[in-house]
Amino acid sequence: MERLGFRRCKSDSNLYCHKSRSLYVLAYVDDLLIVGDAKLKKEFIEALSKELLVKITGELKPNTEHSFLGRRLRHNGDSIDIFMPQKYIEDLLELYSMNKANSVNTTGSSSLKRIEDADVALDAKAHSLFRTAVGKLLWLAFVRPDCSYAVKELSRDVKGDDLVRPQEPSWEQPPWSLVSCFAYRGKNKQEILTVIACKNIVVLQAFLWKPMYLKLRTDFVYTDALEALQKPRFNLHLGSSGDTGSRNNGLDGEVEASPDSGTGLRIVTFSSVTLRMPRILTMITLLTRSEHQSFCGGGNAMAPVMLSLIVASTHKGGIGKDGALPWKLPEDMAHFKRVTTAVSVDGKQNAVIMGRKTWESIPERFRPLPGRLNIVLTSAMEANYPEGVLVAKSIAAAVEMLEGRSDVGEVFVIGGQAAYQEAIGMDCCIRLYMTRVAKDFECDAFFPTLDEKHFQIVHVSATRSSGDIPYDFVIYERLPGKDRSAAGYPASAAMVQQPSSALAAAGGAGNYAHEEYQYLKAIQQIIQEGVHMEDRTGVGTRSMFGQQMRFNLRSSFPLLTTKRVFWRGVVEELLWFIKGDTNANHLTEKGVRIWEANGSREFLDKRGLSHREEGDLGPVYGFQWRHFGAKYVDMHSDYTGQGVDQLAECIRKIKEDPADRRILLSAWNPADLHLMALPPCHMFCQFYVANGELSCLMYQRSCDMGLGVPFNIASYSLLTCMVAQVCGLKPGEFVHTLGNTHVYQNHVEPLKTQLERTPRPFPVLKINPEVKDIDGFSSSDFQLVGYNPHGKIAMEMAV
Repeated sequence: MERLGFRRCKSDSNLYCHKSRSLYVLAYVDDLLIVGDAKLKKEFIEALSKELLVKITGELKPNTEHSFLGRRLRHNGDSIDIFMPQKYIEDLLELYSMNKANSVNTTGSSSLKRIEDADVALDAKAHSLFRTAVGKLLWLAFVRPDCSYAVKELSRDVKGDDLVRPQEPSWEQPPWSLVSCFAYRGKNKQEILTVIACKNIVVLQAFLWKPMYLKLRTDFVYTDALEALQKPRFNLHLGSSGDTGSRNNGLDGEVEASPDSGTGLRIVTFSSVTLRMPRILTMITLLTRSEHQSFCGGGNAMAPVMLSLIVASTHKGGIGKDGALPWKLPEDMAHFKRVTTAVSVDGKQNAVIMGRKTWESIPERFRPLPGRLNIVLTSAMEANYPEGVLVAKSIAAAVEMLEGRSDVGEVFVIGGQAAYQEAIGMDCCIRLYMTRVAKDFECDAFFPTLDEKHFQIVHVSATRSSGDIPYDFVIYERLPGKDRSAAGYPASAAMVQQPSSALAAAGGAGNYAHEEYQYLKAIQQIIQEGVHMEDRTGVGTRSMFGQQMRFNLRSSFPLLTTKRVFWRGVVEELLWFIKGDTNANHLTEKGVRIWEANGSREFLDKRGLSHREEGDLGPVYGFQWRHFGAKYVDMHSDYTGQGVDQLAECIRKIKEDPADRRILLSAWNPADLHLMALPPCHMFCQFYVANGELSCLMYQRSCDMGLGVPFNIASYSLLTCMVAQVCGLKPGEFVHTLGNTHVYQNHVEPLKTQLERTPRPFPVLKINPEVKDIDGFSSSDFQLVGYNPHGKIAMEMAV
């Protein structure tokens, strides 16, 4: 077909569309139905004959009858009646060995019982009716795979008890009816509408020329779909929008039901039909239940149940201990309620599915969870639960129970471990709302390992904290894949694209609010768009000029998580700065070797500082902070009382004159630059006090994004927190302004690895509250809670 200029329709694998859009071919088993331009039709048949033996071809002319798929077709001019011979069904029953009424292998076989298992005797008529009902479903699934979803719903609706105990008068009616009609306008446009009715289900399946709004309107209120089809006529409107009064595009007219043809089928034909259709062909399916509403009222469309999971979990997957949550996070509970109760249609409520232990873990005064349909998974189906609470044996059984309920919005699995394990493996599980709890807790129940080949993160909130517990909210969505669409369900991509009030309530897809994304996006932009430059190290860089990042210090501490940052090194270096120390050997002795290369004999000699001892860095950061303007001798000299103590002056101003706009700390001293092993990269910072909070803005002239910047973010954030505590304030914000922002060429590949990682919650920083003097801190006064980064990424320092 591809060689002949056709392409397969995505909505129906049996439908082929010619590239000219003037010829369509429906291919079922060994029959072809060809509709379109007469010339193209002839050319296609001739071309096909060269490759295949075309036995019979014929035109569907008015007032003539033909056979297609074992069915009799009668052309009435503006419509086609399709009859299904009883013998064809009987032949299929025999083909599937159903003539002996044994167990049935259909999509609904789990709810169909064997005749031999019935505890009542069935007469010959009951046997025949049973075979006919099942056979018709088999036939439809066999010859119309595009209707397989509708068949699944119908076979589920025909309960086993109804089939093996046909004692009600309604059994005399056919269990389902197939109604097909073709309406035409001109030569090249067609509209195909298939209606399948079973008890109180009506399936409307239409082939349209583009996705359209589909709605039936009727002047009658019907309590049963079959009764509706038995009415002489009802009104039909196929429109392109939700406005039922729209007549710009669509199909309008009356639909008339013919008398029963004697085959258990009813034929529906159009009259007074006007077609106005674009030329792009696709398919939509609408299922309507009429249990408590009119046959066509309320827009109560039924679609496959789509599951979402909602869970709070530690980084090790822990979700519970001794039948309870190990933590108390009020905002997480509010998030849970907000997401699971969000609905877009008044009168609907969401459903929450939970295991028995999860149900029992909810305080009695809060259960059932209000505003939601509660379903408890238990093997004790006779257990006594409050009115309105449903029970099911499994997630699959609960899903089947919910299919077709027009009063249910979205469906959530809320725990516990076994329920999550079952649900996450189901293709109808399309979304996961996870609260990532960063602090470690002892747990005895765990969330299953998430296969990230099948799920992707589409939302990451900013890090929050409650006490010393950092956490954030993330959303995963199922990725489309060749093997990820179960029979009877639309492709996962289409399911994910369905509107979701819960998703909106959780912050929406595509919202990446974690502050670490500022850093990652800057790196990505530099790698892709940065200017290639040579530099003093000889390594070469890709650079951009002028970036800025902001980090909230109120609820968490910005220690990057997409790779492990050397936290002990951050603390020791900052304490070294605060002391005014310039001896790199003091850091090396503590295992912090970040200044070792720049204090080496080779490097100092290269800088013209051969008179210095190895490790003597000159009047660098700490010296300028505490002794600005003093004459530098060497790293052993005592500089007490010399120069300006900028850090002490900043603290005095913050305490005494917090509105001062001159609270600055500078490491850039042009008179001393030639004496420094390395001129300062982070040059100066300014402090700002507002609403009882201390914020800091730091300007950095040279920004090594791979190695230096993660360290610098942590260092100045820590300095801000320390000064805030000394001054009796709370930390506010750290603002990082970057000048020459660059990536070294030998860091590009390691950073690409880092870009593939998803940020995790920032940790919480706890500082010994007893320390009130900036010179009184030691490394033991700082504790990080909940730092669970990705692994280390090795990068070579450019010297």
